[in-house]
Amino acid sequence: MWFKNLKIGSKLLLSLMTTLVIAVGVGVFTIITMHDIEENYTAFLEATQLRLKYVVEQQEYFAKTRILLNEIFYVDNTEDDLKRLRRELEKGREDFTRSLEMFTEVAIPAAQAEAREIFPTAERYYAEALNAVDMLLASQIISLESREYRDALSQAQVHVDYIAASYAADMTRRTEDLLTMTLTEMKTTSDNSRNVNDQKVLLTVAMLACMAVVVLIITFYVSGLIRKPLEALVAAAENVAKGNLNINADASTRDEIGKLAGSFNSVIGVIQKLITGMQSLAKKINADGDIDGKLDVNEFEGSYRDVAVSINGLVSDIINDTMLFLGCLTEFGGGNMKADIHKLPGKKIVMNQTLDKFRDIVQSINNDAISLVHEAAAGNLAKRVNVSAYSGDWASLAKELNSLMDTLSAPIKEVSEVLKYVSDGRFDKKMTGDYRGEFLKLKDSVNTTVTNIS
Repeated sequence: MWFKNLKIGSKLLLSLMTTLVIAVGVGVFTIITMHDIEENYTAFLEATQLRLKYVVEQQEYFAKTRILLNEIFYVDNTEDDLKRLRRELEKGREDFTRSLEMFTEVAIPAAQAEAREIFPTAERYYAEALNAVDMLLASQIISLESREYRDALSQAQVHVDYIAASYAADMTRRTEDLLTMTLTEMKTTSDNSRNVNDQKVLLTVAMLACMAVVVLIITFYVSGLIRKPLEALVAAAENVAKGNLNINADASTRDEIGKLAGSFNSVIGVIQKLITGMQSLAKKINADGDIDGKLDVNEFEGSYRDVAVSINGLVSDIINDTMLFLGCLTEFGGGNMKADIHKLPGKKIVMNQTLDKFRDIVQSINNDAISLVHEAAAGNLAKRVNVSAYSGDWASLAKELNSLMDTLSAPIKEVSEVLKYVSDGRFDKKMTGDYRGEFLKLKDSVNTTVTNIS
């Protein structure tokens, strides 16, 4: 239908023009009738809206201040956090005072008097609130590990409880009184005006009712033409938000909604291209081992290009850190235990910690092995590695070193004992240990020698 292909502005304009033709006769009478009502209410509503606006602002600023006072007790607060909270409290005081001043200018006399009584209470409240933050900032160390800071927190809590009891309840009550006065004054004025305007409204309503029926018919028809495709776009957007990109919005019409649907399809296409590129990049790196793989940033424009560049940068940083880590391990394998990598930021420091721990363990087991050799060379065969200092396979290696020393020291000790018996003229002592290889030859030679001497 030709009407569907009109631009939204044209549809609305045509609908409004049709409505205007129907309403012009009724409108003239309505304008004249409602003119007096409008004049009476305009000034009243503007003043009332301002009063309500300023009272609600005061309540919001005060509520925000109470939230900020709770935030100063967060366990992970830093000095910067406390300074920020202090600045926000100062701004809250300025906002609250400014809103109260603006209310005083437009309020009725009774509310003005009540508002003026709030000023000193508010000033004391915010001054004491800032003092509570200053108690914490006075600490040398902003940390729960500091006793001074914990004491300051306790004092600040007592102080906040005090100002809540001394000023907060009073300020809350007074601002609620301002709101009550404003609403009461609004109701009184409204009731007085309503009696005067009821008869005018009844006459106008009867004439407007007929026009309203026609306007509703036109409105429902036009809104249906606009609403249905928009609802379809909303549903498509919700699917995209849930990760379902297999969406194709209806872009068959030539109005703005059709163009919007076409643009929406283009956005989906770009997102799909970006996802496909990331999947391909993941396959190159994980399955193919191509650590130099990158997204082709030239396929994207604007912020999507920035996203592609950021992904490439992230992948590059991770690979570079990994290569540095592996390079350091390679140096360890080559005997260079001084190899190291620069200190990595944030949680990536675990790589530095892992290298340091690995280096320490290797150097420790190396030092223990060298110590065993030196002690053995010095004739001390009782030296052993402290196995409890290691875990896992390192503990197994330490046990093997100790077993090696046991294997070396056992035949030497037994030879010494046999020769001592021989030196005492006793030839009935022989080596009985279960040995192999050269140790077995040594055993046979010693036993043969003892037998021959005997």
